Amino acid sequence: MPINSEAEYRSKKDQVLQKFKKQFVETNYLNDPMFHSIIELLIRGADPYEIIEMLIDDKKEMIKRVKEFMELHGQPILFPKEK
Repeated sequence: MPINSEAEYRSKKDQVLQKFKKQFVETNYLNDPMFHSIIELLIRGADPYEIIEMLIDDKKEMIKRVKEFMELHGQPILFPKEK
């Protein structure tokens, strides 16, 4: 679905963002590239199921890379505490 104007884009963006919790959007929209990309895909009419598949594939790839890293370095990974 092509977006024909800036006003149409802003309207669609507001519709998509309103489906998420306000605090989640405030915390992640400008700070999380993955979330921002997902919002842009949804604005442009992407199939949500394709997005879910993309997220699952991405998670699997991340787990694979963490395991490879652990095998190479043999030390536990220390994650920073959440704020």
